[in-house]
Amino acid sequence: MFRFGLRNLRRLQDVPLLEIKPITLLVGRNSSGKSTFLRSLPLIQQSLMTRIRSPILWYGQSVDFGSFEGAVYMNDTNLPICFKFGLDNVQLDDPYRPSYRSDAIPIGDVNVEISIVADHDSTRISEMNIVICDTGDRINLEISDTDSISQVTVNDRSYTGAFSEYQLAITSGSIFPDIIRRRRDAPSPYFLLDFLEDAFIAEVENIMPSRIAGKTKISLAASLMKQWPLTASSVAESMRHLG
Repeated sequence: MFRFGLRNLRRLQDVPLLEIKPITLLVGRNSSGKSTFLRSLPLIQQSLMTRIRSPILWYGQSVDFGSFEGAVYMNDTNLPICFKFGLDNVQLDDPYRPSYRSDAIPIGDVNVEISIVADHDSTRISEMNIVICDTGDRINLEISDTDSISQVTVNDRSYTGAFSEYQLAITSGSIFPDIIRRRRDAPSPYFLLDFLEDAFIAEVENIMPSRIAGKTKISLAASLMKQWPLTASSVAESMRHLG
């Protein structure tokens, strides 16, 4: 099931994650934000389907929100506009399984919140929050105005220092950016999720305690975490199916 929520969009100051089903009823007074909620889905769709430098295309063929200033709550450009997504039954591919097996390791439900802020005449992603619902583990990424990841926090514990030899960044131009890292002395980028073994090894046992057998080596568990398919392409594909 797909869940969706919003914060600081037009009249919608804070909408928690709501399940979007084939038939979904929205009930409320006139001018309470029902149309804004409905129009926010094609807003994301047109942003994904059009190549732009900003994460959101505020006006396009599907809907027209004008601009960030016109779309943000109370026209307060100091506030972020946040898009919330809930993904059910996220699974890990097991790189060690035999080729004839298609087993996947279930992680459970995952919630993602992406914050958009004004940046001169454009907008950018300022923060990403990821919650693994089964365990309550929280991953927070703070992003600078150059799309570099300036702070990495897992369960309120900073891991920024673990990346001192690397430059962490997100790809611009998408509401669902890829998270990449590159060595400071080498130009070739790699997905951040390929680096979990080094950076998040202390957190793997907490994130997947019920998924790991007692004799499983922590290095194997970390390798499995690398395969978590929470990337721009997988999330975007889910959004495209909304039509």
